[in-house]
Amino acid sequence: TQSTWGGKNILEFVMQEVTEVCRQVAEGRVMHANLWQSGISEEQIELLSQSISNSRCRLTYLDLGANAIKNKGVELLTTALMTPYCSITCLNLTKNLIGDGAAKHLGDVMSSNRTITSLLIADNRIGEYGCHPLSDALATNPILRTLNLEGNEIANGGAIHLANALSTNTALSEINISRNDISDQGAHALGQSLQKNRSLTSLDLSGNKIGDSGMQSLAVGIGQNFTLSTLIVAGNRIGNEGAAVLAESIKHNRSLKQIDLSKNGIENDGAKTLEDAIKVNQVLMSLNLAGNLISPMRVRQINRLVSTNSLPAQRQWFVYCLGDLVLMV
Repeated sequence: TQSTWGGKNILEFVMQEVTEVCRQVAEGRVMHANLWQSGISEEQIELLSQSISNSRCRLTYLDLGANAIKNKGVELLTTALMTPYCSITCLNLTKNLIGDGAAKHLGDVMSSNRTITSLLIADNRIGEYGCHPLSDALATNPILRTLNLEGNEIANGGAIHLANALSTNTALSEINISRNDISDQGAHALGQSLQKNRSLTSLDLSGNKIGDSGMQSLAVGIGQNFTLSTLIVAGNRIGNEGAAVLAESIKHNRSLKQIDLSKNGIENDGAKTLEDAIKVNQVLMSLNLAGNLISPMRVRQINRLVSTNSLPAQRQWFVYCLGDLVLMV
């Protein structure tokens, strides 16, 4: 049986609601449009694109996540996003069916659009080939601040393209490329880009396949970087050697405030090198070592060091894990 609400078929009701949103966008009455999982059709995407292209449009936030949008839908959006009337600053296309072909269209948008500061395209089907045009556009884009590519398929090839872009980009502050099958080769390229980049403040590489060698390359980059404040490498394959080289960088780095090393293969020896580094650093405010093979005593010793951070007028905290118990101090 068909579900109904207020005497109407639910699917029909949702489609009518989407069409109404498009009308209000065109009239300049909507600044935030949340169409997450709305079932928007290609015909409605075309209507929405026409609305965005209207000179009266004031839309700044557009959420089209979880709608099974494919290449054609993105192509329809592209025309509107490249018009001089586009006012969108945040575009969310998370959890769709965007592949490499659609990624090329998004690259075209990034090359010409001068309003979008946040592009969220996590959990799609973008691979190395799709990452290439995105990276080419990112290299010279002067306005994008946040790029979320989590849960795609860019692998090492895509990471290398992005690293090349980050070497010249001067605007991006946050990038999330977690869960992308990136290993040491990709991490090596990203480490080299960190030596040159002067805008990035947050790098999320969690859930990849980075080992000690990749961490060594990242650590070298961190040692010469002065802007990165958050590094997330949880759920990789970083062991004692990786922890040791990172510790050496921490001794000299004065920008990193938060590091997440949870769920790696770090043991007491690796934790000891981190402990010695924190004694010198006195800037790090958060170090997550949950899910490693570190004794509770070692964790407490590191916790005390971080919690007595000498930076004045700042709340210092540390996250650690004993079994399944997570404590925040």
